[in-house]
Amino acid sequence: MICDVQRGSFHLIPNGLHEILTVHRQNSVDAIKAFYHFQYDETIEEYFDFLIANEFGFYSDQADLALFPDISMDWEVPFEVTNAIIDVDAQSQHDYVRILDQFEQVGCRHFQIRVYVEKPLSYFVSLLDSLENRRIISVELLIKYGEETTLENLKTLTDNYPRIHNLIVHGASFNRIIPDPSGMGNVVFVEQEISNETHCGLISTAYFSINLATFLESQKHNTCLNRKISVDAFMQKCTRGSTILEK
Repeated sequence: MICDVQRGSFHLIPNGLHEILTVHRQNSVDAIKAFYHFQYDETIEEYFDFLIANEFGFYSDQADLALFPDISMDWEVPFEVTNAIIDVDAQSQHDYVRILDQFEQVGCRHFQIRVYVEKPLSYFVSLLDSLENRRIISVELLIKYGEETTLENLKTLTDNYPRIHNLIVHGASFNRIIPDPSGMGNVVFVEQEISNETHCGLISTAYFSINLATFLESQKHNTCLNRKISVDAFMQKCTRGSTILEK
């Protein structure tokens, strides 16, 4: 896979092109063709045409590779926690203002809320309103399919609250992905029922996060779990101090 971290996209590539880009990365086009005894010249030309067309590279007569250094693969973030997850069931009584206050104290900028029971959209409006004047960058909503989860209502929600990255509706009677050209505000319907925290790891290319920070983090860390904190559906009050972020 080639990840275009500037455009936020990716391209799956064949093993042959991967070999050229890794094993033969310091060789000229002619040297690569010669290595394969000129048997695959047409395919190799197609590979390079693909790279040029997608602006992944350019031809140069400059043989000094030091002029084209690799990007640094270091990943550094000055926050104790970068992302969080909040579970919600029928018994949950979360104090979102208090939770979000403490998210900001540890530097958390992104969070997901997983709701296992049907809730009115006003429930999410109240939560999203509490993000006003906060440094939270994005939120992902995983909500249960119900009477109010029409595409029109959901798009209104994502339009009014641009911090919504993905809005995933589980337990629907169909599977459908409605991507937003901006990369934010994607709406995804899935038939899978998410009834508790054991249903973890909804994966779809529709909500892959292709950016330099995530790419660099993924080289040495599990991007799902690294620097994550979770708030259980049934959150007991802390007996030590005032913090509620215990996990």
